[in-house]
Amino acid sequence: IGRRKNSRAVAVGSIIAILAGLAMALVCAITVNDIRQADYSLKSTVQLLGLLAGNDPTAKTMAAHALGERRAVEAVPHLCAILDDAVNDINLRHNAAIALGKICAPPRPQGIDLDRALASLVGAFKGGDEYLPCSIAEALGRIGDARSVGPLGEFLNDASRPRPAREAAARA
Repeated sequence: IGRRKNSRAVAVGSIIAILAGLAMALVCAITVNDIRQADYSLKSTVQLLGLLAGNDPTAKTMAAHALGERRAVEAVPHLCAILDDAVNDINLRHNAAIALGKICAPPRPQGIDLDRALASLVGAFKGGDEYLPCSIAEALGRIGDARSVGPLGEFLNDASRPRPAREAAARA
């Protein structure tokens, strides 16, 4: 009788261990799938532009970043529209500014609308946000166009602007 009790306990314990192992394997598979879905560098430019046009603020922010990293010229109008709309999430606007700076930096890709990008960056630069001008100044400095000097100088001389933003304008 004692041996039978132990053998049942061993069997039940083994079944529990197998089920726990299967559950852990399932959780790992789901996690790997989630990581692959979140890896924006694996998505096509078309997919990223779709995410940029979507409603998920986190996905839009990550898509803007990924489009800037791959210097996707076709993203410039979308990024400019994001930067032009002051009601957009500040993190999204920050990533749009940085992405524009990366896309428009020399050597410039063919077909880039540099005038539109500069207009959006300079327009957003004049806004009242405290930290966005740092990203915009970085982008303007990276682009290196002479038309940026005037707005950067005006910003730098405006004592009402936060010091970090004015320092970013000086570096640019």
